[in-house]
Amino acid sequence: MVFLGRVVAVNSAQAPGSDVEIVFDVDRYWKGRIGKSFKIMTDISSCGLRAAVGEKWLILGSGESRIGTGIPSGNMLLQLEDGREAGNTIPALIGKKLGKGRRPK
Repeated sequence: MVFLGRVVAVNSAQAPGSDVEIVFDVDRYWKGRIGKSFKIMTDISSCGLRAAVGEKWLILGSGESRIGTGIPSGNMLLQLEDGREAGNTIPALIGKKLGKGRRPK
């Protein structure tokens, strides 16, 4: 899964060692079956994706029946929850390979 989206909910783990569900409003996608809203799972370990409501991310997820992701997979924080740029941009080479992408239906 490859998509660009803004975090609209972070559903915290209910038990120690449980995964966290992050819900995104999807702006554009490049790979996978993705609608206007999409959920991913991440662990709460040091390698898990730490996202806050309002942040804009480029997500590079993996998985079949359950989509998971973590910081080492290449995800990029593009905009902070208060609207400020995060200092990360999609590298030109990746942007060129991705192209324009599609809007979700």
